[in-house]
Amino acid sequence: IWIAVQTGWDTVSALVFRPRVGELLVNTLLLVVLAVPICIVLSVALAWLTERSSLPGARLWAWLSVAPLAIPAFVHSYAWITLVPGLHGLWAGVLVSVVAYF
Repeated sequence: IWIAVQTGWDTVSALVFRPRVGELLVNTLLLVVLAVPICIVLSVALAWLTERSSLPGARLWAWLSVAPLAIPAFVHSYAWITLVPGLHGLWAGVLVSVVAYF
């Protein structure tokens, strides 16, 4: 904030209100709107399967479902880039977010 005050609000507003910032904000909102409902549906289904049904190995599935949460985000990113180098775009982001965080 101090640097913003020193450089002046005109410079700060010119940087913040660039078209690229708006594009990134829209992409982020789309990612959230698409990934969160998918994660909720998959999480509730997996929770029901592991707790309320007679799924074989339910305890193992419960542990496996939380395992991706123990991996840092940058490790997920490097792994996906290494495994599937051509994976990019909004739907790729949705796929990676769902697999990593549901």
